[in-house]
Amino acid sequence: GVISAWLIGILTDAVTGHLLGQYGLAYAVMAYLLMRWSKPISFHPLPQQTLSLAGVLLVGHLLVLWTERIVPDGREMAWTWLSPLSGAILWLILTLLIRGQRTDPA
Repeated sequence: GVISAWLIGILTDAVTGHLLGQYGLAYAVMAYLLMRWSKPISFHPLPQQTLSLAGVLLVGHLLVLWTERIVPDGREMAWTWLSPLSGAILWLILTLLIRGQRTDPA
């Protein structure tokens, strides 16, 4: 749940050397949003599910960027926007692969 996501985020912060709590906050908020909206989103078609997931990833990414403004680390900002986009595309591909395996008779 949310506490597990927060703990994983704190661990991510500690391992990567980022501001402590930066990813903890982002992961906890994303986990809350996904837990809150998982049932309603599951009834939508796959493209809408992908857009919903991209929105959640974007919220998490914006939280990380906001906390980086507090303590800047000098990274290139243009490349950071690829993270939520690549996450949504990867989720779509994996979902299609998993659904394809479920429908194939073995």
